[in-house]
Amino acid sequence: MKTVNMPVIAELQHITKTFYHIQYPASSIQHPASRPQHPVLNDLSLIVRRNESIAIVGPSGSGKTTLLNILGTLDKPTSGEVILEGQPVLKMDDDQLAELRNSRIGFVFQLHYLLPQFTLIENVLLPVLPTRDKARQSAAHERAWNLINKVGLTLQAHQRPAELSVGECQRAAVVRALINQPVLLLADEPTGSLDAENATMLASLLNDLKLETELSMVVVTHSMDLAEKMDTIYRLQSGNLAVFDK
Repeated sequence: MKTVNMPVIAELQHITKTFYHIQYPASSIQHPASRPQHPVLNDLSLIVRRNESIAIVGPSGSGKTTLLNILGTLDKPTSGEVILEGQPVLKMDDDQLAELRNSRIGFVFQLHYLLPQFTLIENVLLPVLPTRDKARQSAAHERAWNLINKVGLTLQAHQRPAELSVGECQRAAVVRALINQPVLLLADEPTGSLDAENATMLASLLNDLKLETELSMVVVTHSMDLAEKMDTIYRLQSGNLAVFDK
């Protein structure tokens, strides 16, 4: 699907991320500039438009998760700018960033991180708990049931994670990521813990949800089957992105 004329939802501008190797005894005092540096991302830029799905592939250790964490405001770059819906986010305080993540960004990880003491529906509604707006809570409950039905988990809604399959838990995690109607979904190896059948099902589910909701999506993956379902594939290597021909 062509998205070139769609509004920009998120943008990374000239992002560099450098890590320091700690190679000295704890008693040694070294100025950080004197430590060996390990640049993971190097002057990297990326534009994500509305209703666009992007896959990022690359070798282990190339910085894919670091890139995703910076885009999701979970980490900060060494230099560069992160913009979400036209707003520079790096100068926001922790409370502002937490609100931004909760309301505008959805996260799906390789592990589902469902809380074992809660049922599926309770886990899905966890992101809504901070709000005291009754109308918003009511709308979220209705949306939760609609999404649970869409992903085929209605009968499992009152079961706890231990009673669900790994694939069912991961589908529930996708619903939880979408409960606050984010504009951007970030997924880090979402099919990594699944068998081939469930991985295919989840890949199709993500694609269907994106088409139905005009959701923007960035997926980090080793799976070319999943990557090929996205609009654009980038390969991350040597700190920068290059379009990967399908």
